[in-house]
Amino acid sequence: MKKSIWILLVLMAISTARTSAQEAGAVRTMDVVYLHNGKKLQGKILSYTPGESMEFKTLTGVELTIMDFQLRKIAVKKLGNVKIKGYYDLPEKGFYHSYTFSILANSGYRPDGRLLGGGMSAAAGYHFSRLTGVGMGLGWDNYHPVAGERVMPIFVEARHFILDQARTPFVQLRTGYGVALKNTDATIREASGGWMINPMAGWRLSGRKGMNLSLGLGVKFQKAHFLYESSSSRSEVELIYKRVQLQVGFMF
Repeated sequence: MKKSIWILLVLMAISTARTSAQEAGAVRTMDVVYLHNGKKLQGKILSYTPGESMEFKTLTGVELTIMDFQLRKIAVKKLGNVKIKGYYDLPEKGFYHSYTFSILANSGYRPDGRLLGGGMSAAAGYHFSRLTGVGMGLGWDNYHPVAGERVMPIFVEARHFILDQARTPFVQLRTGYGVALKNTDATIREASGGWMINPMAGWRLSGRKGMNLSLGLGVKFQKAHFLYESSSSRSEVELIYKRVQLQVGFMF
């Protein structure tokens, strides 16, 4: 009885090892489909009817139907022990949402030193292709932390990725209206905003269906008016902020 149990355990171990080996072998190769438009898809061919169409599943699980006339070449890539990374698997079109965090610095030195502020934003929109999309969003910018000058921009945006690949430079333009905020703790009794424009260029670091990280460098112009009033003084300032912007973005 004990011998039979040991034999059964050994057989189970061999079966598990074979299954693991088969699974390991499966991830060491992948199908590569080349299209006439120059694009390359990597993943697994689910089915193919010559002269009609192919069902294809990408590495991130997106299932596509590819017409036969779109196909240029089919190949099998051996991966060995190399990890799959940096592949390009963004959808051709669809909705997106993004979040950014920025450092805002004035372009020159003031008598009391360089001004460093910060900001954040959230946007949502639609990509008409992998390269071009438009959207709208809302932000919060702290231009002068000591003086308490804060503005909430409401904007529309357009973005364009230069290359149709995972890592690519991009350009972006945001424009809209900034709502200046009262701040009684900083004696700002009245505030009014104005137009905002924010061009930027940067680099997208990946091209996956999930989260994508980007770095950007831009300039931000914002009009605002603040009334400072306390028991002993009253002053008004009319401003056009001109800030250099260093941004980290996350797009989904």
